[in-house]
Amino acid sequence: MNVENKKRILVVEYDPCLLSLISKIIRCKGYEVSTADTGEEALMKLRTETINLVVSDTRMEPSGLAILRAAVASGIPAIMVTGYHTEAIEQRCLACGAFAFIPMPFKIDDLLHTVRRALENSRRSSDSC
Repeated sequence: MNVENKKRILVVEYDPCLLSLISKIIRCKGYEVSTADTGEEALMKLRTETINLVVSDTRMEPSGLAILRAAVASGIPAIMVTGYHTEAIEQRCLACGAFAFIPMPFKIDDLLHTVRRALENSRRSSDSC
């Protein structure tokens, strides 16, 4: 397993089936996965665990934007996903610093490609410091 695959990804999703599916997809590529089914749990994990990337639904309590802001404030890239896509939500997430916004349903390859890009971009950013 290469070093890139040892990255830890926090998956945040209120729907247990989607949480399990997204986690399995990411885990199958060799990444470590931490999960949260509430916003409070996600915020706690962002404070207490080493996380390299967040993949979060926008419709969380507290808001997905709170999770996004906490990740960005900690220098952690975030990919936001939602089944309730509007241009306003997408623009707000991107304005708040999301690496990417993926509406559901999504193609598995698109999600994995975005995960790889986010982690590579994060690594390049930290290498340049």
